[in-house]
Amino acid sequence: MLEQQKFDSEKHSYNVLRSSGYFDSNESLILAEKATAFEAEVYEVEYEDYMYSQLAPVVSDGEGLQSVGYYQRDKSGKAKLIASGSDDIPNLNAKQTKVTLPVQHFAAQYGWDHFQLKEFQRMGMPLESDLAMDARDASELFLDDTFFDGVPAANIPGYLTNAALYAETVVTGSIESKTPDNVVIEFSKIIKAVYENTLRRHRANVCIMPVALMTHIQTRRMTDGVTTILNYLKSVFPDVSFMENDKLAPASVTTASGAKADKNVILAYKLDPRVLKYKVPVLFLQHPMQQMGLNFNRIVTGDIAGLEIKNFAAFSIAAVDKA
Repeated sequence: MLEQQKFDSEKHSYNVLRSSGYFDSNESLILAEKATAFEAEVYEVEYEDYMYSQLAPVVSDGEGLQSVGYYQRDKSGKAKLIASGSDDIPNLNAKQTKVTLPVQHFAAQYGWDHFQLKEFQRMGMPLESDLAMDARDASELFLDDTFFDGVPAANIPGYLTNAALYAETVVTGSIESKTPDNVVIEFSKIIKAVYENTLRRHRANVCIMPVALMTHIQTRRMTDGVTTILNYLKSVFPDVSFMENDKLAPASVTTASGAKADKNVILAYKLDPRVLKYKVPVLFLQHPMQQMGLNFNRIVTGDIAGLEIKNFAAFSIAAVDKA
């Protein structure tokens, strides 16, 4: 659950309404109660259909950060035997690069005008919570989109903006055109590439693909005519969560071998804080009511740095032709 801001929202709203000159003390009190009655509900609602929190650990360190820093590594080194007095010792620092991401702000607002509030007060109507919920939903949608796409112009990295740095598995033709056995072979190559490229340090535990591909492997059966391709893959890779999201199709990405347009993207990786984190210092914050002319608005904000990937070797990607 998100943490609410530490101010008396109802009292602040009362003061804003009362000082506007449009509402007397009693009207201001009633409207302030209505305007903040759904405050806790907005923070508590969970948006399960937005997948970013399922695909990476989300780190929220609070307000006030201007940047976040971390060390990114290609492949970790390995210790070795040394002779007595030897200074020929592997330097693991040489495998790391310091990365700093600026913290950017995002915002939306909702509210009511003077005439709406007068009507609500006169008719004894509640202030609908839909606007506040829409503001929360707008923030969640922004975070989910940014998780996948990043915002390159603002130096916010995402899932797909990093594609050129992932280990690439080349798949010729579409998945749908292959025999069930060959589909299993292609997925196996993508998943096992994580283990191989991290030199046995990590095994993939997530494999995400477009909805159309998931539907195909959920419904097409192996040569035995009984087991679906998906269930067979789950039996071979019991620790892998097979997931779907249409942000991966049709997608245009630049992989290690070059730019790809209008492709089905399959991505396997190790979901682990040692590999990746989604840095969102402030997920959602409702600010006090403000008067803007005849309008009484509430601004909601958040802070974001983007997807922090510490180990690109723990990612494997394939940009596949569509059927």
